[in-house]
Amino acid sequence: DPVKMAGRQNIIFCRPKDADKLNEMKIDVVSLANNHVYDLGKEGLASTMSWLDAHGIKHCGAGMNIAEASAPVVVEIDGKKLGFYACCEYGSAYIGHLQIATETEPGVNALDLERVVEDIKRLKSQCDYVFVLPHWGQEYQYLPTPKNVFLAKAMIEAGADGVFASHPHQIQPWIRHKDRPIAFSMGNYLFPDFFMAPPRP
Repeated sequence: DPVKMAGRQNIIFCRPKDADKLNEMKIDVVSLANNHVYDLGKEGLASTMSWLDAHGIKHCGAGMNIAEASAPVVVEIDGKKLGFYACCEYGSAYIGHLQIATETEPGVNALDLERVVEDIKRLKSQCDYVFVLPHWGQEYQYLPTPKNVFLAKAMIEAGADGVFASHPHQIQPWIRHKDRPIAFSMGNYLFPDFFMAPPRP
């Protein structure tokens, strides 16, 4: 991403052989709505999506246009339909540069609350359960921002059955709103950021 390189922001990617671990861990749905999915540009995003498709891993939250980026994933388990919807906060210093999908340009599904609420309502009319996977919040903070608390509750009130977020790189509080779970940040499975010195290959 030339914008990130010019601003000396982190460029993060993994080799395809490392991504094979997703299959080994039996992961079958992933969110691509994050501030690094476009680090290798349009070709990198297309490559990621192609790899996931070839390995039978469903994905949501980014695409070659906004229709693709905002499309949910629906899976059926024991006769119940589960919908997954992903979006990414933007416009804050702690998220950094974000390539936002438009009608004609690739990128991530931006967290525009009014549109996200409508998408959640539409998905809920088609599924038994809806889970939202937002990428938001300030890194290395123990508490969610007031904005994220507001957004999470609005998602639940729109019909989401759970909100499970990422980006702060550490676990943040877990609460219930209208008896539905909200995890403001699930922390990291693996993110060795102490090795990073931006920008890096």
